[in-house]
Amino acid sequence: MGSPKQLLPWGTGTLLEHAVGQAEAVESLDPIVCVLPPGELVPEPRCARAVAVRREASDGCSASLRSGLAALPAEAVAVAILPADQPGLTAKLIAEAASAWLRERPEALALRYRGAPGHPLIFCASLLPMLSGLRGDKALWDLLQEMSNAVRWVEIDEPAPPDVNTLEDYRRLHAAANT
Repeated sequence: MGSPKQLLPWGTGTLLEHAVGQAEAVESLDPIVCVLPPGELVPEPRCARAVAVRREASDGCSASLRSGLAALPAEAVAVAILPADQPGLTAKLIAEAASAWLRERPEALALRYRGAPGHPLIFCASLLPMLSGLRGDKALWDLLQEMSNAVRWVEIDEPAPPDVNTLEDYRRLHAAANT
């Protein structure tokens, strides 16, 4: 894309700040850890409650996961994993997942958008050691598949929020959000 997608303009800030703001709008998420790539290419976002940490390694999603988990307090009861590249993942959707987890406290919970699995993903604290050992970009999705019957799926009757993976994705989503 020529530059980090987290820094693309969105709303009154960046795509990353939008994602952090959506998480911060959900009171039951506490603490909030924002994992940034190594180096200084992506500056820390403006945050009200979130704490930013940098991942050490460069092996993608699982490195970010490990860095975020390492920053959690010992008394954490669960972890919600949210991507920064889905601007349609709103505070309302995040709160729906968090509320369902707090009511039922399953081992794992995820949203399912018209049958398609999606974020946020929530795992209970007893799984944190297992999560810390995951490797690869699709490891969380593989784990959900392995856990099949232990996963609580919250059905959402709308399309899954699309990812910003290309500049064309961004342009299309940005144009739709500003119409």
